[in-house]
Amino acid sequence: MPRSRRLLLPALVVLSVGGALVAPATSAALAVTPAPGVVFKTDAAPTFGPAAVVSAHFLGAEPQTTLERPTAASVKGALDENRVFVDWPVSSRTQTGTLHRSLDGGKTFRLLFDPLCAPRSRPMCTTGGGGDTENEVNPVTGQVYFADQEVLVQEAFATSNDHGDTFPVSQSFPVTSVATGVDRQWVAAVSPGIASVAGQTIAAFYTYHVPIVGEYIVGVTDKGVPLLQPVPQVTNVSQSGQVRVDNTNGPGRGWIYQPYRTSGYKVATAFAGDYATPAGWKVNQVGKVATEPDIFPWLSLDDHGNAYATWIHNGRMYYAVSLIDSKANNPKLGGRPATEWSAEVDITPPNLGAVIFPEIVAGTPGRAAIAFNGTSDFDTEGKKKTDDAPPNARWNTYVSVLTNALGQGGPVQVRTGKVSHRIVHTGNICTSGTTCAATMPEKDRSLLDLIDIGLDADGAVGVVYTDNNFALATPADPAAPRKGPFVQFAKQVGGTSISSTKPLNLPVATGSAIADPSGDANFLNRAGTDQLTSLDLKGVSLSTEGTDLVARVPLVTAAAATMRKDFDTYNATLSNLPPAERLHYIVRFTTNDEKVVKGRAGDVFHLSMEQTFAGDGGRRFFGGRIDDNDAIGNPASPGALSGVAYNTDAGVPVKGRVEGSTIVLRTPLKSFGLAKGSRIIGLSAFAAAGPAESGQQFFTNIERTVDATAPLDLTLAATGTRAPTANRPQAPATPAGGSLPTTGGLGAPLAALLLLVVGLAVRRRRAA
Repeated sequence: MPRSRRLLLPALVVLSVGGALVAPATSAALAVTPAPGVVFKTDAAPTFGPAAVVSAHFLGAEPQTTLERPTAASVKGALDENRVFVDWPVSSRTQTGTLHRSLDGGKTFRLLFDPLCAPRSRPMCTTGGGGDTENEVNPVTGQVYFADQEVLVQEAFATSNDHGDTFPVSQSFPVTSVATGVDRQWVAAVSPGIASVAGQTIAAFYTYHVPIVGEYIVGVTDKGVPLLQPVPQVTNVSQSGQVRVDNTNGPGRGWIYQPYRTSGYKVATAFAGDYATPAGWKVNQVGKVATEPDIFPWLSLDDHGNAYATWIHNGRMYYAVSLIDSKANNPKLGGRPATEWSAEVDITPPNLGAVIFPEIVAGTPGRAAIAFNGTSDFDTEGKKKTDDAPPNARWNTYVSVLTNALGQGGPVQVRTGKVSHRIVHTGNICTSGTTCAATMPEKDRSLLDLIDIGLDADGAVGVVYTDNNFALATPADPAAPRKGPFVQFAKQVGGTSISSTKPLNLPVATGSAIADPSGDANFLNRAGTDQLTSLDLKGVSLSTEGTDLVARVPLVTAAAATMRKDFDTYNATLSNLPPAERLHYIVRFTTNDEKVVKGRAGDVFHLSMEQTFAGDGGRRFFGGRIDDNDAIGNPASPGALSGVAYNTDAGVPVKGRVEGSTIVLRTPLKSFGLAKGSRIIGLSAFAAAGPAESGQQFFTNIERTVDATAPLDLTLAATGTRAPTANRPQAPATPAGGSLPTTGGLGAPLAALLLLVVGLAVRRRRAA
C-alpha cells in the first residue's frame, strides 16, 4: 500500500506575466485569487455501469473512442447520441486496423468491415494500415474519419459519409505523407466555415510526426481529400499527443492545439487559416521541464475553449489549465491561445501509489474528467516509473472528475471512481514505447500506451480501456509480460457530471437477466442488410439451480430451417472469406479475485451451443475457460496473440437443450470454481457465425458477431432459483445506487410489463 500523503499540493498560479486567473465566460481581465491547492472529495464520486466487451473475438490495445454528442450547430440528423465508435490496431503485417460501432450508447458493438477484403477485418479495402489507429466524427456534418498507420512507412486516411457503413474509394487515401519513418497519427474535426484552402473547405486536421524531425499537420477537405503537407510545421517533436481544434463560439474559435513532449510538455498553436506554414505556429511550455511526460501528453478544450492538459511523470498525474479569456491567450484581446498556463498540479489520488495512461475530456468551463489506470500495490514515490511495479501489482481503470478545475475562488476538487469492475492487469506497465522490447521479459508493454475517454449528450463520460487479466493472456511465469487484452467500454451512470452541476443518476440493470431488443442482427452492420433472425438475441440470464450453473439465451426463433437459411445468407454475402461452418451462441462472463494467483486475479469463462449443417447437421453444447486452447494468432506472425476462440474444455461438462426458442446451457458450478454467492462481472451473450473449432488458428478466418446483449453484473443467487428468460424477464433497471422494491407474487408480471415498455422505448430511440 502507498505511504500516506499530505493533501496540500502546489498552489495553482499562473506562470506568465499578468499572474491572474480570469473568469471563463467573459473577455474582461478580472483578477481572481489563485486556488490554494487541491481537495480530494469522496462525495458524488463517478460511478460506472457494467463494461461491454467491444469485440468478443479480437484482442488489441491502444483503443480510441468517439461518442457522438449533438449540439445546436449539428446538422439535423447528422449525429446520434446513441452512436459510439471504438478503434484499435491489430496487425500492420496484415494491414488490419479495426473500427467498431455501437448504436445503443455503448451497450453493444459491431465490427465495421468491407466484405470485399473480409480477412483483413477493416472498414475499407483501398488503404493499408494496421498500425496505430484513430477515429473521429465531425460534430456538425457527422462525417466519420478513420486513420491508420502502415508500420512506420506511410499514413492512411479515409472518410465515411454514412456513419461508417461505407468508406468510398474516392475518399480513401493510402498515402498521405511525403515522408517515411512516420509515427502516431491524430485526427481533429473542424466546424464548417472556420478554414479553407484555395476555395476548399477544411473539415478536419490529420497530424503525425517523424520522431525528432517534426509534426506534420495536414488539412482534410469536406470531400475527404487530405492536402499533402510538404514540410513539418512544428519541429523537434519526440512524441505527439492528440490534436484539438476549438470549434466553440468562444474567443479561441478556429485555433488548433498540438500537444507534444520534447524536453517537457509543449503545446503548439496556430489559427486554422494559417496552419500550412511553420510561421503560423508558436510553441509554449506547459509546467516544468522536470515533469516531462513519461508517455503521451493529453489535452482537451471545454465548451468555452479553455484548455486542460494532463500527463504522467514517474507514476504521478499532473494537470494544468490555460484560460482562453486571459489577455495573454485571448486572440480577440491580442493574445494567442496556450501562451499562458497555470503551474502544474499533482492530482494523483492519495490511495494510489502509481498511475498511467491519463486521458482528459472537458465539458462546461471548470469541469473535466481524466481516465487512467492505477494501482495501490506499488508506490513510485515520484521517483520511479510504472515499469518497476512488482508481478503482483493489481491495476484498475479509474476516472477522476475535476470541478472548479480553472482554480477560481477555491481549491480544485477531485472525485475519483473506479471504471473497471474487475482487476484489468497485473504486474508492471512499461512506458518506454517500442524500446520496451529491449528490456523483455522483465518489462511489459502488453497494454501498449494509452486508453481513451469521451463525453456524451447526457454529460456522462464513456471510457474505453483494456483488460488482460485472464488465463490466456497470463504466462506461466508471473514476472513475464502479459499478452493481448480485450477492449472494454463503460459509461458513467452516477456521480458528478462534467456538463452540469446536477449529479448523474442514470439507470443500471439489476437482477440475473438482461433483455435485448430484436431487429438488430444484421451481420454486416449496415443499413438495409439482411436480418438473421435465428441469430437475433432477446436476452441472457445466469442462475444457480441446485449445484448447477444455468444460462438461458432466448432467440427470436430457434427453428432449424431458419438457422439454415440464415447460415446460407451469411455465406452468400461474404465474398472473400472462407465460408462459415457453424452458428455459435456464446454466454461469456468474467470473475474478479483480489488475490493474485498464477499471475492473474480472475478469469473469463463461456458456455456455448453450436449449430452445424454438414450432412444432417447437429447441435453441440460445450464450455470452458479462455486459456491456451482458445488462442487465435496472426498468419504473418504466428506467435502473436490477436484473437480469442471459445473452444471446448474437456473438464467442463455442459448439458444443453433448446426449449422453444430458448437455448439452455447447464454445467456444475465447480466446473468454473464458482459457488452460490460468487460475483459475476460482464455477463453477455453473443451470436456469431464462422469456422469450426479446428479452423480458428488465425484471425483471417475468425467468427463474426451478428448480435450481442448489453453487459450485466450479478451475484449468483444464494438459493437455487431459475433466472427469468425473455418470457420471464428481469426486474427493470434502477438508477445508479438505487434498489428494487419487493413486489411479492406480482414481481415477474410487473417486471415483464415494465421491460416491454423500456424495450419499445429503446427501439423507438434507435429507429429515430
